[in-house]
This record gives sequence, structure tokens and C-alpha cells, in this order.
Amino acid sequence: MKAIVQKFNAAVKEAKESGKAMEMGKIEFDKFNFISFNMRFWGETFVARPLMMLIGGIVMGVIASSFGVGGGFMFMPFMTTLVGYPMYLAVPIALAGTFATSTGAIAKYALMGYQPDWIMAALIAAGAMCGGMVGPKIQKKLPEIFLKRMLALALIIVFMKYTKLLVFLR
Repeated sequence: MKAIVQKFNAAVKEAKESGKAMEMGKIEFDKFNFISFNMRFWGETFVARPLMMLIGGIVMGVIASSFGVGGGFMFMPFMTTLVGYPMYLAVPIALAGTFATSTGAIAKYALMGYQPDWIMAALIAAGAMCGGMVGPKIQKKLPEIFLKRMLALALIIVFMKYTKLLVFLR
């Protein structure tokens, strides 16, 4: 996986220098098949698994909207381990999935009569937008294995706190 990321970074640099970044950055698909097909992104070929992504999206969407979380923390391990995407490909997909989950859940909760506190939501959104601008720049500079370990550590801490196995953090 490290070699793929290095090749990706080299291809991005070369494409930017030659003015072909927009052309290379688009995703191209081979003949569509609902089980699997090849797609190309930045000169690399990946196997797309639409049915697996659809089923995973449904399961994670139900979990995420039930607990009021965006779901990105579930989408990332799913796509990098089960689907086999590198993080630079999985992150934008996870963000789109998280946006869809959150939008659908907000709409459904509003229809059920549960209005969010829009002031708190706006504050969280403002902070998230700032973090969303910084995160991609940081992600490009850190090794993929480090990012995966940080996500795993964060999930472990949240799990332990949520299940009251970690009582000293308040």
C-alpha cells in the first residue's frame, strides 16, 4: 500500500506541474457490473465493489443515524480493510457518505418532530468546516499506517469511554 501512495503522490506532483491535474484526478470506470468492476483514479486501477458498498452503506447509515454520528469513523475502516481502497481514495468517498447519512438523518428527525438546536449545530458546523480545510493538508503529509493507527486509537478510547471501561476521562 505504501508504494501505491508514493506512486499517487508522484503522479499528482507531475500532473500539477504539467497542468493535467484535473484530467488525471477524475475517476474513470470500466464496464459497470453490480458485483465488481475496475476503476481508474490518478493512474491507479482499483476494483470497485458497488454491491458491497451499498450494503455497507445501509448498515453503517442505520447505525450512524441511530446514534447521531456521521459514520465516517465506520466508513473508513470498512473501505480500507474490506474494500481495499487506500486512504486517499476512501476519505472523499467516506465524506460523501457521511454527508448523505447526516442529511437524511436530520431530515427524518425533523419530520418526526425532533428539531436540532440550530445554534449548537451551527457552532459544530463552523468548527467542522475549519477542521475540514486543515485535515486534507495534514493527511497528505502523514503516512497511511499512522493515520489508521490514530483512527483505531480514537475508536478504542471512544469505545472504552462509551462502555464505561474508561472512567478517568470526563
